[in-house]
Amino acid sequence: MDGIDKDQFRSKIDTIVLINLIEHIKDDRLMIEQCYDILNTAGRLIIFAPAFQWLFSNYDRQAGHYRRYNKSMFQVILPDYFQIEKIQYFNKIGFFGWLINKYSKSHINSKSTNTQIQLYDKMIPFLKYFDYLIPFIGQSIIVIATKKN
Repeated sequence: MDGIDKDQFRSKIDTIVLINLIEHIKDDRLMIEQCYDILNTAGRLIIFAPAFQWLFSNYDRQAGHYRRYNKSMFQVILPDYFQIEKIQYFNKIGFFGWLINKYSKSHINSKSTNTQIQLYDKMIPFLKYFDYLIPFIGQSIIVIATKKN
């Protein structure tokens, strides 16, 4: 955050939302520290990221990901700066799609991948009910945390 006066922003920023971003940052701990630095006293950090490192695939590499996350990874990198309020996996069907794609030779922008995405998009209205049935898996993870003082 060179060249930015953090104090100018600190009192105004109450929430930072990182949507599919932290997995692209090589030093994710530094990113967390920088979020802490610019949030106001009661600030919140919301992180949405891909879940489960063992699902890491060629698709992740093609997308520029350094890693995928699980609950314990966030429980290691957040506690120095943030109190975790909620952490959960979601998108159960996407988990299985990603598992299949892990072993696929397709490119992330291939026709087969686009067909899979179109099918998934059509299923979304029905899938929201499925997400609550299996709490321990998901394609993604969401974390809501409050700044420690």
